[in-house]
Amino acid sequence: MLTAPALSIAAGALLAGYLLDHLGRRSVLAGSLLIFAVFGSYGLWADDIRLLIASRFVFGFAVAGIMTATATLLADFFEPHELRGKMGLQAGVMGAWGIFSQVASGWLAESSWHYPFALFLVALPLLPFVLLGLPEPQRVSSRGGEITESQVPISYQAYIIGFFSFVAMGLFVMVQTQAPFFFGHQFGIGPASIGILVSVLTGASSLTSLSLALLKGRFSHKIILCFGFLCMTFGFLMLGLSTSWLVLAGGMAAIGCGIGSIVPCISAWIAELTPPHYRGRAMGLLMTVNYLGQFSIPLWGQQLLDPYGYEGLFLTAAGVAFVCFLSVILSLRNPHPHGTSQSVEIAPSQVPARENGQPFCERIFPRGGRW
Repeated sequence: MLTAPALSIAAGALLAGYLLDHLGRRSVLAGSLLIFAVFGSYGLWADDIRLLIASRFVFGFAVAGIMTATATLLADFFEPHELRGKMGLQAGVMGAWGIFSQVASGWLAESSWHYPFALFLVALPLLPFVLLGLPEPQRVSSRGGEITESQVPISYQAYIIGFFSFVAMGLFVMVQTQAPFFFGHQFGIGPASIGILVSVLTGASSLTSLSLALLKGRFSHKIILCFGFLCMTFGFLMLGLSTSWLVLAGGMAAIGCGIGSIVPCISAWIAELTPPHYRGRAMGLLMTVNYLGQFSIPLWGQQLLDPYGYEGLFLTAAGVAFVCFLSVILSLRNPHPHGTSQSVEIAPSQVPARENGQPFCERIFPRGGRW
């Protein structure tokens, strides 16, 4: 029952992206919210486990539509220099709601296992706001617009960035699924303390994503992505070499900071690189890649866990994250999406001290510009 929605999210994101570009953003989001409420709350009165699994599978398509539509709308409504901050705000709010819903569902489950499914009805009050208050982006036509020769559908660099997202999401899910067993088996930590350690991961991720909204584009995508993978490298090293409860908490916080930086950064970067009439499909493809990354973990994680234990698994994860860090430095460059980029690449060269009366330092670091 837990994996059925994830499978349908991976499959439904591609369909959602196609529909977003051809039917419009608002209609897909409204339909997804309605399906989310109906099939998500089915557990309130469900008696047959098979029907419940089927409802969760359909529910996954609704989640795919909502996540893809909201990411696409943010890219439509905000300029590139604002987009990463808004993506960070979205990720932070999602994390905060996740913490609230976990606590609320646990409290509701004390009375009956049916009651937590009532939380999915929260989508119904949002429908009038979407249908009546959400404007359809003007630059996206129902047929997706015309493609010019200078606007390739999805650039090769977007595929490279998507691969980094595939790896990051896989590593993130690995620590979510394996760390609780690691804490209990290796350190004898009880359930309550394990819950606190896992919440450190979620809280650090949400706070880091929210901090991106405050930075307002002061750092380039490449720097943020490097920072994220470096945090994950140190976090997995701390888990693999940990000797105390405090080191474990630090490792979980570092991994949370890493994923909280990487997810909104990659979403914003791919949105900038993609023309508006292909943006829905690009966001859908990114969503699919993320969930495929989660599914890939059992394929190689267990192969390392059996012979080398948790230490070997986490140290390998640290090595993978560090290779991604180096690959970002070597393979990616800051984007110039549909115009001039505000990011500045710094390289050693001889330049004049002044040009047209303007000091060189002010030309490299203009006020309000990004580093």
